[in-house]
Parts: sequence; C-alpha cells; structure tokens
Amino acid sequence: MNHKEIRPVSLEQFWSLLAQHENDDTAGSRDRNVVVMRPDVAVIRHAMPKAVLTLFSQPIRLREMRVIIIKRGWAEPVINLLPRRCEAGDLIFVSSNSTAQVSRVSPEVAIEGFSVSDELFRLAIAAFVPKAFDGHVRDFCLHTEPQERRFLSGLIRLLYRATLDANHETHVLRNLSAAFFWYVNNMWEKRQQDETRVQTHDARLFTDFISLVNEHVRRRPTISFYASKLCLSPRYLSTLIKQVSGKSAKQWTDEALLTAIRVDLKHTDKAMKQIADELNFPNTSFFCKYFKRMTGLTPLAYRNGETTAAQTPETV
Repeated sequence: MNHKEIRPVSLEQFWSLLAQHENDDTAGSRDRNVVVMRPDVAVIRHAMPKAVLTLFSQPIRLREMRVIIIKRGWAEPVINLLPRRCEAGDLIFVSSNSTAQVSRVSPEVAIEGFSVSDELFRLAIAAFVPKAFDGHVRDFCLHTEPQERRFLSGLIRLLYRATLDANHETHVLRNLSAAFFWYVNNMWEKRQQDETRVQTHDARLFTDFISLVNEHVRRRPTISFYASKLCLSPRYLSTLIKQVSGKSAKQWTDEALLTAIRVDLKHTDKAMKQIADELNFPNTSFFCKYFKRMTGLTPLAYRNGETTAAQTPETV
C-alpha cells in the first residue's frame, strides 16, 4: 500500500462489513440487511443498528459519495467534524473523501441509501452538474416530506433492482442515478433558498470556518491563517466561533486533527513517525503525548482496538 495515502472505506469493504450482519438484531425478513452492489455502486434497501455501528464506530474516510435516508428511529453522526441529530425522514448527503462517524443510534433505527463512485456519477450527470454536488458542499442534512420520501424510496427500489439484475446495462444505472441526484438537488436548492433568508452572517462565517478546517487540517495552521482566509482578525474570529458554537476555535481544530489521526491509525499501516511528520508534529514523542492527553489512549492502544467510554458508540 502507498503509505502516503489514507486507505478509505470502499464500496467493497462496505459490502463486506454489512454482510457480516445480514441477519441483524431480530428474526424476520423485515429486520434483515438488504444490500446489493457492483464495483461502482451500492444500494441499501434496509440496514439495521449493528450494521450501522459496525461501519461507523470509528472515524472513517469515505471514498465514494453517499446519500442516506433514515427510515425509522434516529442517529447522531459526526460528519466532517460537525455533530448532527438525524431523525426519521432525514436525508443525509456525504461527499467523497469526507470523514464520518456515528456516536449513537436508537435501537429501532433503519436506513436506506445509495452510493456511487465519482466516475459513475460523472458519467450519469454528464456536462451539467447539479449545484448540490458540484464539490462546494461537502455534506448536508435535510428533512424530507412524505411525498418526497415515497419518490426517493421508489427510485432506490429501482436502483436496487437494476443493480441486482446483471442483464441491465450500465446506461440504466446511469439514468436512474441521474434522476436520483437531480431530484435531491432540487430539494436541496429549495431549502437553501429558505435557509439563506434566515441564516445570520455569523452562522455563515462559522460554516466557512469549519470548511476551511476540514480542508487544511493536515497542515495544522494557526487561527491567524483561518482569520486571514475569512478576512477577519484572529481575535474577532475566535470570539465569533465561541459565540456561535459554544466551543473555541482551538477545540474545533483539535477535533479535526484527532479525526485525521484516528483515520490514519485505523485505516493505514503508517508508522507513528510518518503520521507525526505528515501532521507537522515536531517529533513522535510530542505526537504520542498529544494523542494520549486528548483521548486517554496511546496511539498504539487505539490502533490495536482499545477504546474509552467516550469513544464507544451506543444504541439508547
């Protein structure tokens, strides 16, 4: 493996992990995971709590984009640093190369969704890329109305059948994928218009700050760097972030850094020195002490699967 690349969770790994929980939680077809995939597409008709927690119990980097709908129950994921509370009927989009983790789910949670490779997405969309998926938005969550959920579930059923049936040509999947993404884009654009009218200037600056932190985390820049990018003074930015989020700017940058470290420890075989060097720590000892101070575990203990209570996802 190329040590300079983080090994993300691919569709193949996604399928393999779900297959381990094919009969999840209770007996009966209603509570079985129903998933089908090809090399460039995966469709989830139904996935249960154990499968969700198995896939996302630790921070992972997603190679392909994903759209997930909560069918019932609720989940509390952390996507690109930001914690969310997602209820039944919520749709979640996560772009490729994003980080994700699930901290808690309800016992009855069930999801459906759709994931495609960037290559299939480009083939499906062709020259006209929907604004929601043009790369400037890394993730979003929106609540769907009943008629929207019915339409999306219908598309997911068609995608499932087309993926399952080897006789279907690739262009069938392309056209169904395009319909799915354009429909979600139209939903997103309508809600963006509504949100723009009510979102404050400070809230928009906070969103921009989080995007920059996700983009530049591996360089470990200072608060002054982010302030300069946003055309603000460091003092004003620090005050604004605290007022909007209740957490300091340093807490947000620390969370981003810890997520990057966890991904490297869990999904690569990089040596500690290499991780420390790539994340601009002065030396390996400083890196190990930082991780231990922030998490209560040494990097090696975390890599070997030890967890603290705060790191263990749960159903409630």
